[in-house]
Amino acid sequence: MELSLQSRKDYKAMRSSRRMMIIKEKLHIDTLIDYKRFLELYKKYGKGIDVKDFAKYFLDIPYHKHYNLQSGKIKNTYILSREYVSPKEIERMQGEVKKYVDDFNLSSVDYGIVELLYTRYSGRLSMAMFAEDVLGITPHSVECIKSDRTKTVNLFSLSNMDKMEIRKRQNEVIVAERLHIGDTITLDEFNRLYKKYGDGISEKDFATKVLQISSVSRFNQFKSR
Repeated sequence: MELSLQSRKDYKAMRSSRRMMIIKEKLHIDTLIDYKRFLELYKKYGKGIDVKDFAKYFLDIPYHKHYNLQSGKIKNTYILSREYVSPKEIERMQGEVKKYVDDFNLSSVDYGIVELLYTRYSGRLSMAMFAEDVLGITPHSVECIKSDRTKTVNLFSLSNMDKMEIRKRQNEVIVAERLHIGDTITLDEFNRLYKKYGDGISEKDFATKVLQISSVSRFNQFKSR
């Protein structure tokens, strides 16, 4: 099965450089750039990084889109599915959201309300980051209520401690096992990773939250083979 883990080669340095680039260059989600602008950014911030990896991990341009941009098949492409947002900004957004849901006595929301909150309070966050960091729900939950508009999800069900623990486990697995985005694993390999790194959490949470396997149903299909 394919994993969604991002490679964390020199993770702290890459994250710091990416944040600096976004701030200095005043980049935003869905900024449209051409290949000339891409090369300018790469020359400034891509030292020691493969050009394809810079495209993907600094600008969120998938490999195939980078190839099409480089080859001239497309003239420009959108960049950034996420931006750097400070913890203080996150706290401010959370405060505004909590006031709104308290005023309307909301404990669970459907996708229409999530969209409304995102439009009003998201700032420079992608929907996935807004859901996780501000609303306290997983991006997977958002996809579920988006596909079935009769469903609702509880707000603030993913605590800060949960997120910290998930990221800690992810870093442990990625660094120790040298995992990368798009890697595939067998059931035996999954069981070994879970036994080694999954203490105190369920197999499903380990699969979907730590290894970022796309959905519970996909995990269930994987386990039933």
